[in-house]
Amino acid sequence: MSEFSITSPAFEEGGEIPKNFGYKHGNEEPEFVFLNAPDGTATTALIMDDPDAMGAVGKVWV
Repeated sequence: MSEFSITSPAFEEGGEIPKNFGYKHGNEEPEFVFLNAPDGTATTALIMDDPDAMGAVGKVWV
């Protein structure tokens, strides 16, 4: 079985996240694709830390 992975068609791996997903520029929610979840997985959660959020680490997209 392939490894579990999370991808997004909204931005490139390792690239900058477009500004329209930031709270000052539209606060849009990017699409995420969860692939090869382990058998029995009922739910998933993605927590993204923003180390540049107003001088402190902020939590986004919970």
